[in-house]
Amino acid sequence: MRRWSLCLAVLAGCSADTPAPLQPLDCVPAQPGELLQRGGAYYRCVDAQLIDGVGCGPEGYPLGYGAKYADRFALEIHPVLSEAGQRFLEDTGACLQQRMAAWITSGSSCGEVWTQAFEDHPGCYLDSGFCALELGDTLIISAAVDPEDHQLPEQQAQLEVIAAGCLDP
Repeated sequence: MRRWSLCLAVLAGCSADTPAPLQPLDCVPAQPGELLQRGGAYYRCVDAQLIDGVGCGPEGYPLGYGAKYADRFALEIHPVLSEAGQRFLEDTGACLQQRMAAWITSGSSCGEVWTQAFEDHPGCYLDSGFCALELGDTLIISAAVDPEDHQLPEQQAQLEVIAAGCLDP
């Protein structure tokens, strides 16, 4: 009886104005090894589905950071890295997309996406072997990031976490 009362109460509270429940986005994150083929496609899909299809635009994380760097790393940086550096990029790209897919919904705000996506970076970098990369690879990867993005507080914070993770065996 209690279950039926709850069901009726839930149904009675619904109206045409009630927003649809938050849904996971219909975007498929890359798997390791798919960076070259997929680039920033996942992030473009995410942006197209956020905020009723309006998206966050070129200043938001999906297009302004995620897609921009996924494309750049796939097309320009991957070919000039060592085999270990290439594997790192592929694993990191897949990790970032898979972690985002685990928490993002149709109701995620641009601010939430920005904050949470940056919070995912250090774990993906560390889990993908950043600390074991050759110096040449780390310099190439770092140089691929736009100077204005190096100045972002979120970028600075993630670098501190990554550095601490590399120093703590």
